[in-house]
Amino acid sequence: MTFLRPVDITAWAIQARLFERQASGDLVFVRMPAASDNPAVINHNVLSTLEHLRAAGAGRIFINVPLQRSDSPQTDLRLRALIADNPNRIFPTNSLEQDYKDSDRIPPTSAYFTQGARVYGSDYDADFLRFVWGFDRAEDPAKGAGLAPLSFALADTGDARDTVLIDYTIRASTIPTVGADSIEAGLSRLGSTDKTYILGTDSFGANIRAPGADTVSPTIIHILAAETLLRGSGQRLPWFSITLVLGMALALGVRFTHTKRHRRIFYVAWCSFAAALFVAIAYLGIKAVFADGLLLALSYAICRAIARYRRRHLAIDPLTRLPNFAALNQDLSGDDEAASDCLIIAKVARLESIFVGMNNADRRHYLCEICNRLALGDRDRTVYYNGGKYLAFVCDTEGIPDLEAHLEGLRAIVSQPVRVTGRSVDVAITMGADSSTKDPIEQRLSSAIAAADQAREVYKPVFVVGNDREDWDHSLTAKLTQALADDQIGIKLQPQVDLATHSIIGAEVLARWRDPDGVDVPPSSFILQCERMGRLDNLTRRIFEKSCRAVASIHEQGLLPRISVNVSAVQMVDDRIAQIALETLEAYRTDPRLMTIELTETARIEDLGIARDVVDRLKSAGFKLSLDDFGVGSANFDAWLELPFDEIKIDRKFVAGLQNSRRARAIVGGVIHSAREAGVAVLAEGIEDRATYERLADMGCTYGQGYYISHPLWLAEYIEILQAERERGLSLRDIG
Repeated sequence: MTFLRPVDITAWAIQARLFERQASGDLVFVRMPAASDNPAVINHNVLSTLEHLRAAGAGRIFINVPLQRSDSPQTDLRLRALIADNPNRIFPTNSLEQDYKDSDRIPPTSAYFTQGARVYGSDYDADFLRFVWGFDRAEDPAKGAGLAPLSFALADTGDARDTVLIDYTIRASTIPTVGADSIEAGLSRLGSTDKTYILGTDSFGANIRAPGADTVSPTIIHILAAETLLRGSGQRLPWFSITLVLGMALALGVRFTHTKRHRRIFYVAWCSFAAALFVAIAYLGIKAVFADGLLLALSYAICRAIARYRRRHLAIDPLTRLPNFAALNQDLSGDDEAASDCLIIAKVARLESIFVGMNNADRRHYLCEICNRLALGDRDRTVYYNGGKYLAFVCDTEGIPDLEAHLEGLRAIVSQPVRVTGRSVDVAITMGADSSTKDPIEQRLSSAIAAADQAREVYKPVFVVGNDREDWDHSLTAKLTQALADDQIGIKLQPQVDLATHSIIGAEVLARWRDPDGVDVPPSSFILQCERMGRLDNLTRRIFEKSCRAVASIHEQGLLPRISVNVSAVQMVDDRIAQIALETLEAYRTDPRLMTIELTETARIEDLGIARDVVDRLKSAGFKLSLDDFGVGSANFDAWLELPFDEIKIDRKFVAGLQNSRRARAIVGGVIHSAREAGVAVLAEGIEDRATYERLADMGCTYGQGYYISHPLWLAEYIEILQAERERGLSLRDIG
C-alpha cells in the first residue's frame, strides 16, 4: 500500500485540475520582503506592516514569520508591545518540527515575542514530492500540546473537525495577496480591510508544491487548508471505502454476467462508475484512496487475461491451428446471437484410415480444405475441430426454408475429393444439426454429435434435431441405463406360420420394456437410444441370452420351432456381433440351426466387405440369415445381391396394400417370384386380415406373420399354443 502512494498523489493532482474554485477572499496573504540575515530588518518590516494594518482597521492578523531578538532593542520592544496589547487580534506562529523533505528547521519564534500571546503552529508535513495534503488539529504532546495548526485558527470553525485535507480545486492564485512594501496600495485595492491577514514569506521552509500552482509559500498552504474548512470540504474517506465499493461492484458484475457481450458491457459500466465516483469525489472536495481499488481491478484484469490466454492456448487444435470445441463452448456461451443459430456437426468418416501414411502437413491440408468448403458462402463462419473426426460450425437459419436440403447441398460440395500431395483423397461426411435454442450449448453440442453419429452416408446423410427433441429423450437414457443394469428388458414372441400348411414354423423375438413409470416404451425408441449410447451390443447380448433361454424352454416341451432375432446392420462394422452370438450359443448349448438372424437397416452398412465376412462366419456356425423390411429404403436389392440371405421379409407397407393396390400386388408378386428363382424363402409381415392371408398363400408366399395370425406372446403363451397345435392337430389358423 505504501508503494501505491504515488498513484493516489497522481489521482489527487488530477482531481485538483478537474474543477476551479475561487477562494473566499476573507483571508489575505501579506507577502513580506525576502528575509535577511539581520533579525532587526525582519522585525522592523513586521512591525511596520502590523502598524499599517492596524491603522487601516484590519481584523485578525497572523504573523507566520519567525521572530528573533535583534540588535535593535527599541524595535523588538515595540513589536513585543504591539503583539501583547492585541492578544485577540494579532497572533504569532511558532515552528516546532523539521520539514519532512529537507530537514531544515524553520527558525522558531523567540519566547520574548510570544509572552501573553496566543500562538499557533506553522509546521507542515510534505511528502516526498513536496506536496502538503492536510493538517491534523491534534498535536503530538512531545511537540507541545495545545499548539493548534495555523490553518484551523484561520478558519475559526471551532472544534467540529480534527482533520482537514486540502481541497486543491480552490486555486492558490485566487487568494488575495498584497505586498508589504506597497501595503497602502494593496489595501485600497481590496476595498474592505475587515479581513484576516496572514504575514508570510517564502524565505523559510522548503519550496512547497501545490497541484496547478507549482511552488507556493508554506503560508499559502495554511490559507488553502483554512479555505477548505470554510467551504466545508476536505473530509477523508476510510482507506478501504473505495476499494470496498469498487470490489463489491466488480464481484457482483462478474457473478451475474455470464456472456462475453454482457461482461464487456459490465466492464464499460464499471469503468464509467469508477470514473464518475472519481469526479464526484473531486467535486465534493473529499480525499479518497483510489490506488487500492485500482490495484484490485488490475489484479482481476491480469488474472482474467492469464485465464483467457490459457483458454485461447488450450482452445486451439495443435495440428490444424483451428479453434477446438472448448473454444466453441466459450464463443457460443458468450454470444447470444450465435447461440440462437443452428449448431452443425460434420463427421468425417474413416478419418483414421485416411490419415494412415500422411504426414502432419498433409493432414492439416486435408482438414483445412474441408473447413474451407464448410465455410463456403459465409466468409465470417468459424469452423471448429475437436482433434478427432468432428467439425462444428453455426449456421444462421434465417432465410433458409429447408435446412436439411441446404445441408445436403453443402455436404455434396464438401464431399468432393481433396488433392493432397498430387493425389486425390476421398471425403465422406455425415452431418448432424441441432436447431434448438432453449438448451445450454453443452447439451446442444452433445445432441448435434449424436445426430451426426445417427446419420448414414447412404441412408440419411443429414440428421436434424429441433426444439421438441422427442428423439433425444435424455431421461430415457438414464432409465435405459438402469434397465440394462437391472435386466428389466424382456422379450415376446410373435408366431410365424407356413402359409401352405398353416402350421407354426417359428417366432420373431421382439424386445419389450416397461419403464419404472409404468409406461411401455416403443422398441423403436429405446433401441435407437441404445445405439446412441453405444450400448447396442449390450442390448443385443441380453436379447440373445433371453432367446436362448426361450429355445431351451421350448425344447424341454419336445418342440423344435425356430427363433428369429433382430440384429442392426450398424453392428456389422466388425466381428463383435458374431462373437456375441457364438459365445451366447455356447453358454446355453443352443443349436444355431434353430436361430435366424434378421438383419435390419442394411443401407447403414458402411463396408459390405466387412459385413460379408461377419455374415459368412455366422452362417458357417449354422445360423440362417433374413433380410428384414425388404422393399423400403433400408433394405434393397443391393444388400440381397451382396449378402447370402436365406430369407426375405416383405415389408408390411406392401402387404397392407395387397387388396387395394395393383402396384403393391405387382411388387409383392415380383419379390416372391425373384425369391423363388433365387432359392430364397419369403416371409410377409404385417398380415392383418384373412383376405390378405389367403392372397399371399395363393401368390406362393412361403411364410407369414401379423396380428391376424397372432399378437406377440409371452413365452408361456407361445408354448401353450405350440402344445395345442401338437396335441390336437390344430393349426394356429384354426386356434384363432
